[in-house]
Amino acid sequence: MFISGGCNYLELLLKPMPQLLHLDLSGVGQHEGLGDFSFLRQLPALQSLVLHNVIGIDSATETLASIHTLRHLDLSHSDEKVGYYAEPNKTLDYLVTNLPQVRWTSTHLGWLCQLDTHFLRSSYPAHVFAVVGESLSI
Repeated sequence: MFISGGCNYLELLLKPMPQLLHLDLSGVGQHEGLGDFSFLRQLPALQSLVLHNVIGIDSATETLASIHTLRHLDLSHSDEKVGYYAEPNKTLDYLVTNLPQVRWTSTHLGWLCQLDTHFLRSSYPAHVFAVVGESLSI
C-alpha cells in the first residue's frame, strides 16, 4: 500500500485505536517516507508489529526499541534494498538490548545477511545467536 495522504496519515489513522494489539504494515510506503515511525508511540498496548518489506526501518530503531509491550517484531524483507541498514550490528544490538521480551526468530530478521558473525558470537547469549546463526547458516 502506498500512502499519498501526507506523512501524518498513519498518525491520524491510528490515533483512535490506542488499544490495538496487532498491526501489520507490510509493504506500506510513502514518498516522503515514514520518518522515525513515531506514530507507533500512540499504541501503548501494541504486542505484535509486522514491518515486512517496509522501507526506512533503519530510521525507526529508537521508536521500535521504545515499544516495551512488543512480543513479536517482524523486520523481514524480500529485497536487500528494502532491508538496508547502515549499521546492522549496531541496530541488532540496540533492538535486542532494548526489547528483551521479543522472541526473535530468523524468519523475522531477514536483514541479518549484513551482520558480522564474529561480532554476533561474541556479543549475544546462545539463544539469540542460535536464531542469528540459523538465518546466516553458520
